[in-house]
Amino acid sequence: MNDLGLAVEATKILTKADGATVKKRITAGIKITDVVLDEPDAKKIGKPAGRYITLEGEPDTPQMTLILEKAMRELICKSGRIFIAGLGNPDVTHDSLGALCARKVVPRKDRRYSVSAIETDVAARTGIDTARLVKTVANEISADCVIAIDALACENPRRIGKTVQLSDTGFVLGSGAGSDCGEISRGFLRIPTVAVGVPTMTALSSLTKKHTGNFLVTAADIDIIAEQWAEVISDAINGF
Repeated sequence: MNDLGLAVEATKILTKADGATVKKRITAGIKITDVVLDEPDAKKIGKPAGRYITLEGEPDTPQMTLILEKAMRELICKSGRIFIAGLGNPDVTHDSLGALCARKVVPRKDRRYSVSAIETDVAARTGIDTARLVKTVANEISADCVIAIDALACENPRRIGKTVQLSDTGFVLGSGAGSDCGEISRGFLRIPTVAVGVPTMTALSSLTKKHTGNFLVTAADIDIIAEQWAEVISDAINGF
């Protein structure tokens, strides 16, 4: 579980005087927000500098898979070996998105792309540092690009299951749960790293408007939401 608050939520505190580039459009009923943060603006909102593409819509929205695939293509390597890392705990429904996606990705090798995928699970269960696991596998297979997939935590509960965020900044592992377990990023892996995430939880304080500690809540049908988005994300990757 990663990133408490989406970039599209955090950038709302920036003013027109700031240097962030924010582009918005609607395509096939899907709201697309494309944000580029430089270092000063990134520090203001507590996010890594880089590009964030957010798609807002239901997973079964027509064209969602195609638009997501197109957005991914803007961030990944133009050709070579792509390594898919499905992050999170597969036995915890709200944290199972990464594992579900990895299971649905079709490994292949063709003239443009080779695709490999694994479920990383979490260090608390495996005893293996997740970031180092991803780096080791990426090095072993000579990956040219990593796509890391995980569940996110959001500030606005209305975004649960209705938003997917892509970025070239990677993930700070465990940040949504209030811990820091390293990072999966270009800086650490030394290759382009794309983070893909869907918010599946929100802070309880977002609902109560009161300080309630680090408690997170999710939707009653989160199992269905996770399966639907896993299908969409894996189909987008299988379309490369």
